[in-house]
Amino acid sequence: MKAIVFRAINELPKIEDIVIPEDGEKVALKYAAFNHRDLWITKGMYPGLKPGIIMGADGMGWSGSRRVLISPGLEWGSSEAYQSNSYRVLGVPDHGTFAEYIYVKEQQIVDVPIHLSDEEAAALPVAGVTAYRALFSKCKLNAGENVLITGIGGGVAMMAGLLAKAAGANVFFTSGDEDKITKAKALGFVDGANYKNENWVNHIQESS
Repeated sequence: MKAIVFRAINELPKIEDIVIPEDGEKVALKYAAFNHRDLWITKGMYPGLKPGIIMGADGMGWSGSRRVLISPGLEWGSSEAYQSNSYRVLGVPDHGTFAEYIYVKEQQIVDVPIHLSDEEAAALPVAGVTAYRALFSKCKLNAGENVLITGIGGGVAMMAGLLAKAAGANVFFTSGDEDKITKAKALGFVDGANYKNENWVNHIQESS
């Protein structure tokens, strides 16, 4: 099959023909999402680098007649509070989603909610789980509380803002881009501020 394969640090990955072991449930991938993690891998800034491995952590596709997304975390461990020493994410050192198909464990396959498009589902897991864990596993966010999301233009930040708003929290945010601030306000967040302005903290405090 065709896949994007990591070969060496500081070398752009290329599309190659590759054969992978048929181990687990097969998912025919339709979309895969690019994360900053993938860029870090090519620069050697990520642990567990292994040449010859398919890149990509996020993806969605079809498992038989099921429209599914991939849960990319492997071997988290028994404690919700912290990951095990064996924890890793698909796409170096394990084969990832930048391919025509992937084999994963059954528990890594999640049915796509009907309200999500294919593209949205493909980009959900890495950013979504990261944001969810920060807000609810760690911070124990409750409805009615105020939360400040920094760098609202980023994927995890945007996901955190949307999840916090859905949970009934009052969402405030920062950005260095006025256009992003305008667009974020349109999503229904309480208020935002440009962190390049010296009085941005006062602005957020007055708004809350």
